[in-house]
Parts: sequence; C-alpha cells; structure tokens
Amino acid sequence: MKRTMLLTALLLAMANAHANGPPGPPVPSPDTCSAQGGVVGANLIDGTFGTGSGTYGEAAPAPGLGTQTTYLYAPWVSYRPDDGEYVIVNATGPDSPWSTWHSQLLGHTTGLDDDRFAVFNASIEPGTFYSQTLTVAPNTNFEVSFWVMNVNSNVNDLLLPNLATVIRRVGVDPPGGGVVVATTGDIPEANPPFWHQYAAVFNSASATQIELRLDNNSSGGLGNDFALDDIALAPCTLAAGAIAGTLYYDANLDGALQAGEPGLPANIPVQIVDTRGTPDTGDDVIVGTTQTDASGHYAFANIPAGADYVVHAVTTDPNVPADVALHTPNDVAVTVTSGSQAAADFGFVSADVQIVKQGPASVGGGQPITYTLTITNPGPTAADGASWGDLVPVEITGVSAFCGSEAGGAVCGPVQVNGNDVSGTLPTLPVGGSVRITIEGITPAAVAILSNTGTVTPASGIPDPDEDNNASTTSTSTPVSLQSFEVE
Repeated sequence: MKRTMLLTALLLAMANAHANGPPGPPVPSPDTCSAQGGVVGANLIDGTFGTGSGTYGEAAPAPGLGTQTTYLYAPWVSYRPDDGEYVIVNATGPDSPWSTWHSQLLGHTTGLDDDRFAVFNASIEPGTFYSQTLTVAPNTNFEVSFWVMNVNSNVNDLLLPNLATVIRRVGVDPPGGGVVVATTGDIPEANPPFWHQYAAVFNSASATQIELRLDNNSSGGLGNDFALDDIALAPCTLAAGAIAGTLYYDANLDGALQAGEPGLPANIPVQIVDTRGTPDTGDDVIVGTTQTDASGHYAFANIPAGADYVVHAVTTDPNVPADVALHTPNDVAVTVTSGSQAAADFGFVSADVQIVKQGPASVGGGQPITYTLTITNPGPTAADGASWGDLVPVEITGVSAFCGSEAGGAVCGPVQVNGNDVSGTLPTLPVGGSVRITIEGITPAAVAILSNTGTVTPASGIPDPDEDNNASTTSTSTPVSLQSFEVE
C-alpha cells in the first residue's frame, strides 16, 4: 500500500510536469519515522555532500565518498562520469556532458546553486555502490533514508535506476548478508525531474555496529544514471511496547505454559520479525534478537508498536537440547501496543519412556508361564500415545495378556494379542505415570531356552533422550518336568 501511494505521487508529479526547467517538488517517503508518529534524533551520517562553487565536479571535493563506494571518481573538469564512475557537483548546468541528461539540476539539501550532490553513471553489473559501517546503540530504532533522482530526460528504452537499502547488523546478520529495508523499484524518467525520498525504520537488535549499503539492482550501459543526496541515519523514538515469554517443557502437552513446567536452558536465540504485512519471507526484517536466561525466559523492550510481528525461536541453535522437539507453533504472531507487553511462549516435548520386562528364570516343560512389562515415564514431558510390544517366543502356546496397575494418571488402553504378537498403545502416560502389562502362556514340553524382548516407543514427534532403556529382555529355561518321567 505504501509503495502504491508513493508511485501514485510520482505519476501525478510526472503528469503535472512541464518540459525543461529546474527539478520539480520533492516527494517524501511515507515510511519515515515522523510519518509513523515517531521523533527523529540527530543524524549519524554526513550525507549532504556539502556546498561548493563550480558547475562541474573538481578533483574529489570534500566531503566525497572515498572508500564508501566501489565506483571511481571522475576527476576531469568537464566531468563525464562513465559506466561505474561518479562525480560530486553543485549543478549539472546547461552544458550537461550526456545528451540524455537533464539540464539545470540542483541538489536536494537546499536547492541553491552551491548545494552539492552526487551523480552516478551505473556500473555494467548490478551490485553495491555505497557502503558505510557505523557504530550504533543496541536495541534502538533507527530511520535510514536517502533522496534520489533519475537524471535521464524523457528518452525511450533507457535503463531505469532500481535501488535498495540494505542493513547488516554486525553479529546479528551473517557476513555478506543483511536485510533489504527499502526498495525504490524502477525509478521512472520525469520531465521536469524531481527528487524523491526512500526511507525505512529498523531496529539494531543486539548489534553495536551496522553496515549500511545501497545496492543498484539494475545494470548499466544505456541509462540507469541517477543523482543521490542527503543520505541519513538517525535514531527514531516511536511509541513502543514489549514482548516476553518462555521456552519450556510442555509437561502435560496442553500447549500452554503452566506453573511448575521447567524451562529450557540459557542462551537460546529468540527473534522478533517484522513480516511487513506479507506472507512471503523475502521482505521480512529481524527487528530484535535476544537469548533465553537459565529459566528459559526471554524479553524484548522498546519494540515499535503497530507492525506485523512474529516471534521466532531458533530451534536449530546448538544450545537447544538435542532430544527435544517444538510442540507448539513457531513464528507466533503478536500485536505490540504502546506501553503494553505481549506474550509468546514456546512449548517443547521430550519423554524418557522406559520398560522393564520380568519373567521366571526357569519353568518346567508344559507348565504355565507369566511375564510382566512395566512401563514408566520419568519425563520431562508426557508421552501420551506411546506404543509398546512383545513378540512372545513361538514355542509358548495359548498366549493371553492384560494391562493393569495403572498409576500416576496413566491409562493402559486396549491390549492386542495376535497369536504370539502382543502390543498396545497407552493413550495417556503423564510424567511419573506407569502401567504394568501381564502376559501368560504355556511353555513347550521339550527342553528350550526362551528369550524375548519387550519394547516401548514414544509417539511420533516426541523425542526420547535415552533410547537404551526402551527395550528389556528376559530369558527362561524349560527343563523337562520330573512329572513327565516314569520310574520302573
């Protein structure tokens, strides 16, 4: 919507323009700090290019761009910046070196004859043309902005400038990466031309340094020539609120933080992301990043009110225990209002289900035999839906089974007996809960060593931190019963 409004303003200005003459009225961005109800602080960048005399750019006037640009400065008096070059001027004058350029262009800062600005002849290859690293206060909102003008006159089929503002928060965003916080789209030609501003508000998160980059998304060669003035970065005081929550073990699997449910460990990153009101992630901005404390708690302060935020737990971080899984949704949508605190909690699951199988060391041939399976769950979360099984040796006949001795809120559920395959699912197995399954049958008459194993497995999506206790084996010998012998 904001981009549409700006484009509408540009088209109206073009429709009302008249041929030749000085630049038309400047068009401010709707995304400035003040437009969002904030107060702008002191500018941290000297991006006005100063003032000076002389129609064309002399040799590297101060303040120039120096190492802040990869473009070459065009030092000759008649200034003819070629592809990949720039010049700093106070006016283009009536004798502009390129026939496609407008005459009589003036700077944006004051609009006077001595107001300097930079003119770029785009490099053949798209990429970064301006970069500056700045020290900033952490967890602070900033406005970044610049003014730009397409210096080409109304000529068909010329390449159009297309610029992007990229912010990389050192220590937050990866090296070489960053977040696109504002884009110009294709900047149309206009007659007369006019300056238009592009701005964005972002949060420095935990960074104390940021890299500000301006990228040209369009190639050069025939067109894509633009003027730049008044690059600015300043703190922005906005109506703000807070967000807080906990990463916790969802002991009862109800998806809500309850008193007594333990938190995950410290130093797990949590992010606030501004979705910019769109479902795609290409324009998302990480507004803030923090870490959990020893109780799994996190908190953000000074978060601008009114934006479309989601809170994201970085579950891939190495500080997240290896055998846990997120049980509640990630990317929780929150609404931040001034002076209030929104909440976003994240429940995780992990259950160390255990089984112990018991049976007699020996049973006479052809005699009844009884096994027991004791299943427990020490936690830290419930293991509802855990499945168990026992494949009884084929030598044992007449197999039957039942479940009982439910304790700690556990529920057995039906027991399935399919020949010698005994199994079941426990619909409820809370932390501290247990059940006991009894299996009965008749041993074979012949001498045998009967060995079999009972197993238990948590439900899908519930990791088990110790799978070594998920199986238990017992062995029983069946010597021939003395009753089967006759003495003569």
